[in-house]
Amino acid sequence: MKSKREGVVSKVHKQTFGTTPIAFCTSKQRGVNRLLVFIKDVGRSIELLFFLALGFYLTVSVAEAFYGSFGIEFTGNIWVNWFGISFFLFVIYTVIMGLFLFKHVGFYRKFLELKLYWVLCCVAIYIIVIPFIRGENPF
Repeated sequence: MKSKREGVVSKVHKQTFGTTPIAFCTSKQRGVNRLLVFIKDVGRSIELLFFLALGFYLTVSVAEAFYGSFGIEFTGNIWVNWFGISFFLFVIYTVIMGLFLFKHVGFYRKFLELKLYWVLCCVAIYIIVIPFIRGENPF
């Protein structure tokens, strides 16, 4: 019969730093591991900022001309359209990364499992589509 301590140790052994189990890592190796995680998190945060910048560019240059070609005046609170376009692009990116390219990365999987994420996706689609239904930008 296993003691509780053996179960805890075996769970710790499953986590590794490279090929070395974390339980046997030195404090320096644990610090390096934390640094690598931090760098990955910063990189993924930069991805979010990239989609905000890309969404802003597409809102100002492409969306204004696209809505204008359908006779929809693109005035009012354009930041709402910016949010919709930016978030929709981020959703497409997250789905591709989380389901196809990086299935093992928890960052993308966590987004795909959140109900709020999908509610905001529906809101973003609504923001993009509603001007075509109403014939004007209601924001």
